[in-house]
Amino acid sequence: MASSSGQGSTSKRARQRFPRDRIRGKTRLSGIPKQPAAIPPASQPPHLVVADSVRDMGGGERFVLDLARHLPTRGWRVTVLAYPGAPLHHRCSETGLPVHTARTRANGAPWTVLPLIFWLRRTRPDLLLTEFDKDLRTVGLAAHLSGLPIKIINSRECDGPIKDRPWIRAFHNRVADRILVASEATRQSSIRSAPWLDPARVQVIGKGIPLAPLLDVAPLQNGPLRLGYLGQLVERKRVHLLIAAMTDLDIKVTLRVAGRGPQEAALRGQARRCGIEDRVHFDGFVTDLPAWFETIDALVLPSLEEGWGYVLAEAAAAGRMILAFDSSSVGEVTPAEQGALLVDARSGDTLAAGLRTMVAMDFSERSERARRLREHARSSLGLDRMLDELDTFFRATLAPPR
Repeated sequence: MASSSGQGSTSKRARQRFPRDRIRGKTRLSGIPKQPAAIPPASQPPHLVVADSVRDMGGGERFVLDLARHLPTRGWRVTVLAYPGAPLHHRCSETGLPVHTARTRANGAPWTVLPLIFWLRRTRPDLLLTEFDKDLRTVGLAAHLSGLPIKIINSRECDGPIKDRPWIRAFHNRVADRILVASEATRQSSIRSAPWLDPARVQVIGKGIPLAPLLDVAPLQNGPLRLGYLGQLVERKRVHLLIAAMTDLDIKVTLRVAGRGPQEAALRGQARRCGIEDRVHFDGFVTDLPAWFETIDALVLPSLEEGWGYVLAEAAAAGRMILAFDSSSVGEVTPAEQGALLVDARSGDTLAAGLRTMVAMDFSERSERARRLREHARSSLGLDRMLDELDTFFRATLAPPR
C-alpha cells in the first residue's frame, strides 16, 4: 500500500499487522484470508460498485448517476461510493439511489484502504468501476487486497496523458483489469503516454444522453445570430477566447453564458473592457436546458480537451449549430461531416474566423447543419446505446476466461 505522501511506502504497523505475500503474481495482504469465489444464484443480479471521489459535479458524476439510475433496468445492482457531502452524495441520497461514503482522497493510506477492504468484504461486489485514477489508488487498491474475486475497471474521464511513474504503472497493469475510455482520442493519448499499457485492455465506449426533452426543442428561427456557451467557468474551458473573438466581429451577435465557476468575475470584466457587456449575458447555473437552447442558435466550445463533450451532444440533440476546435474527442461526438463547424486547434485566432464563417452563412445553411446534427444525435448519442454497450462490456469482463 502506498503512503499518504505518495512515495509508495507502507507503514511499519501495517506491515506487521498485514504481512504481504504473492498469489498468482499479485500482491495481497495475507492477514486478510482469501475469500472463495462464491457463485451467485442465477436470479441474483451482478453487483457493480462505482467509486467517484470528486467533490464537484461534472461529466464524470453525471455518468455515475446514469449508471445508478438505469443499469438496474438491465439486470444490475449498482452502489455508488462517493465522498461524504459531495454533490454526488447528495444527488444519490435525494433520489433514493444506493450510496456509501468514504473519504478516499489520500493515495493508498492505510486509514483509507483498510475500512474500504472491510466494507467490500461485507458488500461483496462483483465489479468495481473507478471513475478517476485517485479512486483506483484507493478503492481499487482495497478491492485488489480484499481477497475477493472483484474485477476492476478504471475509467479515464479526461483526455490527457498517463504519468509515467512506477506506482502508476503498477496500478494500471496489476490492479486494474481493464481501462474504459469515452473516445478514441482518449484511448490514443493514453497509449501514446503509456507504451507499457496493453492497447487490447483499453475499451472505447462513448457516453450518451437522454434525448427526448432535447429533440422537442423548436428548430432555428431566422434572425441575428445568437451564440451560447454551456459549462464550467474555469480556465481550461478558455471562455475568454470566445469573448475576445466576439469583439473582433463587425456584425453584432449576442452570447449567453450558462454555468458558474471561479472565472466568472474575470469574464464579466473582460466583456466590460471590450465594450460588449450589453451583448454578453451570464445566465448562471441552468436547470432547464431545453428552454435555454431555445434562446441560442449555436453552441461554441472553446476548450481543447474533452473526455466526452456532453454539451456538444446536448446542442446537437436540440438542433443547434456547433462551433468548436477540432481537437480531443470533439470530432467524434459531433463530426464535421454531420454539420459541426470545427476549426484548427493550433491557433486561437481560428475561433474568430469560425464565428465570421457562421455569421456569413445564410439561414438555409444554418438550418441544414442543425438538422444534420440533430439526426446524428438521434442515431448515435443516445443514453440507451451507451447503456447497452456498457452492459455487454461489464458482463464480458465478469465472464471467466476461455
